[in-house]
Amino acid sequence: MVQKVVQDYPDVTVRSVHILDAADRVAAYGVFSTPFIVMDGALEFVGLPRETDLRARIAARLVA
Repeated sequence: MVQKVVQDYPDVTVRSVHILDAADRVAAYGVFSTPFIVMDGALEFVGLPRETDLRARIAARLVA
């Protein structure tokens, strides 16, 4: 769903990181369940968000 949504936002880059490959970064966010979504260094979602919520957060960050 994330990959589908970001197709509508050409300025957005998505990076998928496996938690075992970046355990230090995962621990820094204090999240121990997946999936979770970080935007611009801030934890935005734990669990898969609703598409409308994801779109709203992306749009808000692009305006800021």
